[in-house]
Amino acid sequence: MEDPDESRNGPSSWSWEDNKLFELALAVVDEGNPDRWEEVASIVGGKKSAEEVKRHYEVLLEDLDIIESVSYWRKLRKLAMEDPDESRNGPSSWSWEDNKLFELALAVVDEGNPDRWEEVASIVGGKKSAEEVKRHYEVLLEDLDIIESGRLDHAVGAPLSDTQDVRWTDEDQE
Repeated sequence: MEDPDESRNGPSSWSWEDNKLFELALAVVDEGNPDRWEEVASIVGGKKSAEEVKRHYEVLLEDLDIIESVSYWRKLRKLAMEDPDESRNGPSSWSWEDNKLFELALAVVDEGNPDRWEEVASIVGGKKSAEEVKRHYEVLLEDLDIIESGRLDHAVGAPLSDTQDVRWTDEDQE
């Protein structure tokens, strides 16, 4: 499968360690610093240019927007319907924190990793089995399919019938 950074950011060479240093640098280098991206690049180890670091940050913001958007819709859907995990998996025991860790783990554990679900389960804190994590991912994909197909009634968070359609306005995006 194609590396998501490569499609948006040129050839990907961001190791796990590079990303951790990048995250640390973002936390310690002030946003208002005119040399912010040069300093972040330096903290990452000088292996990245200021432009590469800035683009990596922009990609991170895009990813966070996606994660927050999906989380928002899931919360609406859970309020409007029975818990989707409960109806498909038995009683749900995914806390907000579990879901955040799950989302972050999906972003850092490579899709091609043969131990992906075990690693994601470990990042979630070891409270979930690899099978539970994999099923939770499948539920997420089903939810994304509903959202992307336009079959989600954004007013109540419930799937629309096959004959209904969603028309977004500028007010819906606020």
